[in-house]
Amino acid sequence: MYEESFNYTRRFELLHSSDQALIKTITVYSADRKTPPTSCEKADKSKLTPIDYVNLNLSPIPLDGHPHLTDAEGKTYYQIYVDVTTILCLKKGELNIECR
Repeated sequence: MYEESFNYTRRFELLHSSDQALIKTITVYSADRKTPPTSCEKADKSKLTPIDYVNLNLSPIPLDGHPHLTDAEGKTYYQIYVDVTTILCLKKGELNIECR
């Protein structure tokens, strides 16, 4: 018997510059590996295949409530943590991506 669905969540740190667009594209890649890489391992980009994406809209997020820093040129960067959850349903052949 096989697993009907797989649920995988990963937290990422997003540094958003005040002069960038508020829509960020989060892309999910497929890697032909038996086990996912650890947080300190980097995947070989030549072996990654993009399989789906979702656009994350930062406009409803009050950025001033997040930690930020300003560099020497006056550019402000906001630190935002994004939890990306992917759910692969083998029975339906669907991949769902959620960002929080």
